[in-house]
Amino acid sequence: MSIIRSPINPACDFQGIGLKEAIRRAYPTAMEWRKNARLAYAVSTEAGKKDSGGNKAIDGRQADWNIVFIDEKSGQNLWVAVREGQPEFSREVFMGHTNPIKSSDLKYDSMSAVAILESQRHLDRPSKIHFELVNYQSPLLKVYQTNQAAVTTIAWIDPKKGHLILNSNSAID
Repeated sequence: MSIIRSPINPACDFQGIGLKEAIRRAYPTAMEWRKNARLAYAVSTEAGKKDSGGNKAIDGRQADWNIVFIDEKSGQNLWVAVREGQPEFSREVFMGHTNPIKSSDLKYDSMSAVAILESQRHLDRPSKIHFELVNYQSPLLKVYQTNQAAVTTIAWIDPKKGHLILNSNSAID
């Protein structure tokens, strides 16, 4: 199943949206798919762009997001691609995301995560930031900061309480 939306004006200077806003914009598409659709996963993306230019999400806003919903009865997932802030297309996929994330567990989003890292001096002068909302035993917001030297720092934040859980450095090629 694919729901195609007309593209927004590419000439506008779109600076991006936060995680919670991307989810909010993707929900109507998920509700058209299944009335009982629930959020299962979300990730910021550069959608195949070689040079993302512009914002690079250092303020927590990203133009492109992939949001995945689950139908708990069937176990099927719906992937909604949000491009330039608007749902552009969706596809039913089998991704294995089976644990729904409650909206009440998302008090902090990508913009809040950047503020948390700044306030605790864990923001590593990033040239680019990438976000991933996962649900292991509880929801976690992973923040990947890549600096000018291509060193990536991964921070794990509790999106319900706003606590920094883990902060680690690694070299990722």
